[in-house]
Amino acid sequence: KCGQESFTVDIKATTLRSLYNSTYQSTIAELVEWLKSWGIKTSKRTIQRWCTEGKIHAQNIDNRGTKLFKVGDVIKNIKMARHS
Repeated sequence: KCGQESFTVDIKATTLRSLYNSTYQSTIAELVEWLKSWGIKTSKRTIQRWCTEGKIHAQNIDNRGTKLFKVGDVIKNIKMARHS
């Protein structure tokens, strides 16, 4: 079991590193849910605040008029927030 836990942590770290520069775009709500599934807690309000503060920018708008953000931009801001 110890080996499995270490393997899971390695997969999570590798995936997040690869997404750090990802240009994949998603809505705030989708990003929050996806990050939550990886055990990373952030709120829609936090991401909206980063947008207001100019830390991240909407890259596009979907067919419903919802702003889309790069996954990599959100992950970078989470990393910076944790190290500040």
